[in-house]
Amino acid sequence: MEKWRKQLVEDNLNLVKRIANDIKNHLPEELDIDELISMGTLGLTQAAENYKPELGYRFSTYAYYRIQGSIYDELRKTVWRPYFKALKAREAANSYLAEETKANTKVKNKKESFKALANQLSGLSAIFIMAKEDAIPNSSSLGQEPDNGFENCRKQEIAKVVQASLSKIKPVYRLIIEEYYFKNKSFLEISEERGRSKSWAWGLHNKAIKDMKKYLGSATFNLENFI
Repeated sequence: MEKWRKQLVEDNLNLVKRIANDIKNHLPEELDIDELISMGTLGLTQAAENYKPELGYRFSTYAYYRIQGSIYDELRKTVWRPYFKALKAREAANSYLAEETKANTKVKNKKESFKALANQLSGLSAIFIMAKEDAIPNSSSLGQEPDNGFENCRKQEIAKVVQASLSKIKPVYRLIIEEYYFKNKSFLEISEERGRSKSWAWGLHNKAIKDMKKYLGSATFNLENFI
């Protein structure tokens, strides 16, 4: 690695620690922070190797998502996978809430405010359903009789509802949902593979969730039933 790229790594080790500590706050205590820092340092090194200053963006901005993505990717491969799924749900929920909050700035009265809250909660419910391992459609298991009682039956029903919902939304929305939740790619990875910005994937994801919550039906929390 060239000297100036090695210097980028040295100058941004504190960024790795900051990101690792932020992620650690949402994981069990027994997960060693040094493990997360090691995972993140790998992402920082890869970022330094691939950074192109002529494109005009700051290295710290470029490195941030690679560090975070590297930690998520390593968690995905380990026994901490369930917590990785929770972190992805948190990222998606933050994106969804940011857009919904911006859209609801012109709410005029209590009833409109209550409806806006209902929409937000049903959208968040859809996100957390999609983030569950149970939601991953598996064509080989759908339609078969469950062999372990109620729990397997519940998982199959969730997968069926998700699969039916995916079939009803636009192909580009389905692509984002499948890539993010089922193939475990980040919004940044999905965007870069198509030469787009991260906000492109965020925007399509949020639109997909708005569509899917209509089809997920009783599987989501629908506060509007109480209005």
